[in-house]
Amino acid sequence: MVSESNLFLFQGHIEPKYVGRYRITDPDSLKATMDSAAPGPSLCGIRRHGENRRLHSIVSVASGNFLAAKKRGVVEGIDYEATGEVKKVDVHRIHERLDNDYVVILSNLRYSSFGGVLNCKYAM
Repeated sequence: MVSESNLFLFQGHIEPKYVGRYRITDPDSLKATMDSAAPGPSLCGIRRHGENRRLHSIVSVASGNFLAAKKRGVVEGIDYEATGEVKKVDVHRIHERLDNDYVVILSNLRYSSFGGVLNCKYAM
């Protein structure tokens, strides 16, 4: 399965670079990831699961700073540039939103404590 951000790279004739399970997020990769992430999933496609499985006209959506990330940095001489790793998940706040019937939206794009955008491989 090819990720949407990789499709954006391929369309620009840019080959994604991997080291092990990590993609090196250079400026072109970061732009492709940011372009593929916006504006987010269509709310028309989000269904609330219940006995009748019908689409509700009102869907409450929560997004926010549920995850904290850090820059992967240089590992064994390889600079991972804007590749990030999730360092903290605010499970309590996520459960709070879910318990109140919100759909929680998480993105692989996170902001570092220095304000830079990071592309994290795993959102959870």
